[in-house]
Amino acid sequence: MVKTEVSFVDGFDDVRCQPDYAKSAGLNHRFAIIQETYRPDCVDLYFDEPLWLSLLEFAKRTSTNVQIGVTQNSSKKVALENFLADFSNLPNEERHPPPFIFGSEEGVLKIVIETEYWNNVGGPMPYHDSYTYSIYSSDPVGKRVLQHLAAANAGEWDLANEPMIGVVTRK
Repeated sequence: MVKTEVSFVDGFDDVRCQPDYAKSAGLNHRFAIIQETYRPDCVDLYFDEPLWLSLLEFAKRTSTNVQIGVTQNSSKKVALENFLADFSNLPNEERHPPPFIFGSEEGVLKIVIETEYWNNVGGPMPYHDSYTYSIYSSDPVGKRVLQHLAAANAGEWDLANEPMIGVVTRK
């Protein structure tokens, strides 16, 4: 069985600094999930929808109000139910992860999962040719994410054992 390769980065690096929206909301921690888009059983790049849905489930467990950001600048948000209804009606080859998942509690932003589309541009190591999901939060969530993904893994993912720490990818 071919598995999706998944690795992790804990912290910021010289490729991904803290975005302004995260800084202004006090989301000072970053944990990134790097989903390789190459799989030998696929001709085109591979979007691991169950992995993305598992991260969505993690956001739902972290906050009570989850919305989906459907534009790159995060200005347009839609209700989770509306997004999922539209998403499920798309043919598989047209499904791609949305730019953002926003989780809030009583109007306070608690978590943002931003999709980085390194699959479109190549990119530096360790992000090249991936969908990278950067989770910004007020508290470290890395251990909880690793536990969540390990529990959700039905043998479809080859999960790295340990996250890379604040990787420096260029000089």
